[in-house]
Amino acid sequence: MSGEALPSCLAALELSPGAQERDVRRSYAQRLKQIDPETDPHGFQALRAAYEAALNWVRSPREEAAAAPPVEAQEAAPTDPSATAQELLRALSQSMIAKPVVNLRMAEDRLHAALDDPRLLELDARWMFEGGIAVLIAEGWQPGHEFLVPAAIGIFRWHVEHSRLQGFGRAGQIVDSVITELELYEQQAPDPRLSLDKVMRLLRGNARPEAPFLMTHMQFVEHMARAYPHLVHVITNTRNIQQWREWESQAIAARPAPAPVQEPRRGLRGLVDRMPGLILLAMMAVAFILLFLTAPKGPHRPLPATLSSTPAAETHAAAAPSAGPAKSRTPADVARERGLKAGTQAVAAAIAPAQYKRPPAVVYPKDSQRLGETGKALIRVMVRRDGTPGDIEVYQSSGHARLDRAALDGVRGASFVPARGRDGEPLNAWFIVPINFAQDKK
Repeated sequence: MSGEALPSCLAALELSPGAQERDVRRSYAQRLKQIDPETDPHGFQALRAAYEAALNWVRSPREEAAAAPPVEAQEAAPTDPSATAQELLRALSQSMIAKPVVNLRMAEDRLHAALDDPRLLELDARWMFEGGIAVLIAEGWQPGHEFLVPAAIGIFRWHVEHSRLQGFGRAGQIVDSVITELELYEQQAPDPRLSLDKVMRLLRGNARPEAPFLMTHMQFVEHMARAYPHLVHVITNTRNIQQWREWESQAIAARPAPAPVQEPRRGLRGLVDRMPGLILLAMMAVAFILLFLTAPKGPHRPLPATLSSTPAAETHAAAAPSAGPAKSRTPADVARERGLKAGTQAVAAAIAPAQYKRPPAVVYPKDSQRLGETGKALIRVMVRRDGTPGDIEVYQSSGHARLDRAALDGVRGASFVPARGRDGEPLNAWFIVPINFAQDKK
């Protein structure tokens, strides 16, 4: 054995000739973390080939081996990737219940510990585990999910590799919307952001806020429900939003009625009550008259232009047209405004946000590809009760009009599962669709 050359598969994994199967798996897992299959497919394929060859090498009998191979070297029975992923997901959920996650670092450690399991070295099992995390997030908030969401986005690189999420169906689409809304939420100014963060923390609990807090902070709750429906769905307890609305109504109803306005006294008693004020007013009038009569006469000076306008000039100015003619609103404009208002209110009342039924089929314009135009457009669409798109507008431009038009055209061809209220009935509600235009890396 001493004269035998070290196999290239072991050299690639930096293993000695006496390596065992567990050593091969451990070395492969360490190097897998350093390679992105999408950006370096050749490197990933080479690593995978070396891993499989090394497994075959350590499992195969060699001249120096004993007559009977050790139990550890025997080939393990094939496992079901789906069953493996489900088992690890259950273990992760149970660990979050037994020992709640209280910060981002703890959530990252839990995910890394699960991903380091040797059973997830199989690509199918690893992919199914990642999809299970997306489903777990999309199902809605549970204690600790406010930290699990950003941890998963960072570890799985969902914020830069959106195509991975498309493979997870509706769950991936919800998580993609969460990422878009999270980016918008983090652009808030510091002061409103602090208030919103405080409201989100309190919504996760069951304590009833004080009435003054409800009266001043429900505006932040309604803003979050309207502007970030998917994000609120996964990082806080949406059932508490309706409870807070009821508590606010109770607080408003419990406010003391304003004191009645006392009617002024009439007749002689009223005149006596007003006598001191009348006397003071008469004395001031006399003093003003004496001051005017005794003031020295000075030369006449013309009044400033702002004070010397005549009634005729004032009349002409009032009759002059304004800077821009007022645009009369048509019945269609009024109906559209009412529809937009109703849709915004429906988002706040929705307990389950809208989802894709058929995602947008967006065509990347060839001229934009040739000119290197890239960007991310956010398209806001009113999802009707029947799942069809209604009003569509550019919520945030990609920076290129051609790309914005392509995004609008793609969203018009999509269909949706409508948002639903607490009673389970479909609602008209806004839905923000992120459309990414990126050049393929060579």
